[in-house]
Amino acid sequence: MTGIAFLRAYPAFTRLWLGQLVSRFGDALDAVAFIWLVLELTGSTLLVGTLMVVNMLPSILLNPFTGVWVDRVRRRPLMIASDAARALTTGLVAVLYITRHLEVWHLYVVTALNSVFEALAVPARMAVIPQVVPPKDLVSANSLNSLSSSFASLFGLLLAAPVFQFLGIAWAIGVDAATFLFAALTAAGAAIPELLRASDPRCDRKDAATRPPSTARRDGDKATVPAGAVVSFFRELREGLQLVATQRVILYLIVLAGLVNFAVGPIEVLMPVHVKRVLEMDVEQLSQVYLAFSAGALASGFLTMRVARGWPEAVLVLVGLGMMGTGYAGLYFGRNFPVTLGLMLVMGLGQAPAQAGLQTAVQRRTPPELMGRVAGLLNTFALAALPLSLAVTGAVAEVVATPVVFGGLGLLVLVATGLILTRPVFGLGRIGRRGTVLWKRSSG
Repeated sequence: MTGIAFLRAYPAFTRLWLGQLVSRFGDALDAVAFIWLVLELTGSTLLVGTLMVVNMLPSILLNPFTGVWVDRVRRRPLMIASDAARALTTGLVAVLYITRHLEVWHLYVVTALNSVFEALAVPARMAVIPQVVPPKDLVSANSLNSLSSSFASLFGLLLAAPVFQFLGIAWAIGVDAATFLFAALTAAGAAIPELLRASDPRCDRKDAATRPPSTARRDGDKATVPAGAVVSFFRELREGLQLVATQRVILYLIVLAGLVNFAVGPIEVLMPVHVKRVLEMDVEQLSQVYLAFSAGALASGFLTMRVARGWPEAVLVLVGLGMMGTGYAGLYFGRNFPVTLGLMLVMGLGQAPAQAGLQTAVQRRTPPELMGRVAGLLNTFALAALPLSLAVTGAVAEVVATPVVFGGLGLLVLVATGLILTRPVFGLGRIGRRGTVLWKRSSG
């Protein structure tokens, strides 16, 4: 099924996908705009770094808890509210700037609030995909999401300068607010099937008894008592943790996602140092290096959907991370510009199959009623690896040359991928009739 045919076949997914495509374009604009505003207001690079921490920290801390909330409420209204709230807060920044009332603390508050809203929206978006796309087409859906994210980030950054030049920074932020509003409207128009929970009167007692424990009302529950509600909330959080602990495929993939993020995270910070000190080039060549990665990521989204959509998830993850790790480790030898471009292209080509394979594997093995909690845990572990990685590798890069750091981190990706995916639970040793590796279908 081609990309156009896929989008026509699943209109609810298409609406959500278009909303996120436009919204991610806006994210790329405000990432530049907010940093520029901090510099304009304070001139402090330290405050710029602090803003990035404020942007990341709420999502790391809150994702496990917002995942519980995603599983408790209807997901479409939650996504609509999250996008609408971000449209409001981001638009407020534009108004404050135009009226000359904007102060740096406003940017911190809005960034923190938007991070909270994102912590609600991200698990909801991952959880809702299996509700609108059947299991056989989840790889294609996740490939399209990876493609749209790469496309929007690339062209958002490319267009940031002309948008700021012709519209001004206030209107650029206004455009970002409008993209969030567009995402909310597309979510409102998406027909998402509602999950029936055991407390729903449409769900009979026999059906409730057969559903996962997170959806069954217990005799001792006291929904109207605040203390009981708190206990129930943490019980549901524990159920998500128990699922991850018992489903070893999901557990190993969450660990793998964290390790890969730890390894790949520092490349955006260290690549400018590498280009300047090792390649002895300037910012123009640096932008071309980033473009090479983005071009590979875009191509991999198309290829994964067209060529690899029928592959087992294990093979997708193995191929994707194998390419990313090989390209990354190869930077140890890539001490000239053309080789560096080629290696970054290879890294980009691995992004979509790795993401699509991992997300599809998790979605297919998680009950719909628990998907928000599992998505929240996955996002928390993956995001928490980034600040830790930046701190560690930043210190190491002070005394070790960047090619050595890149080579070591690339080997970490390859070794972690090999050690985890060769676990017996993945069944990578079994070969199918056509010579393709099969992913062992296992509950644990």
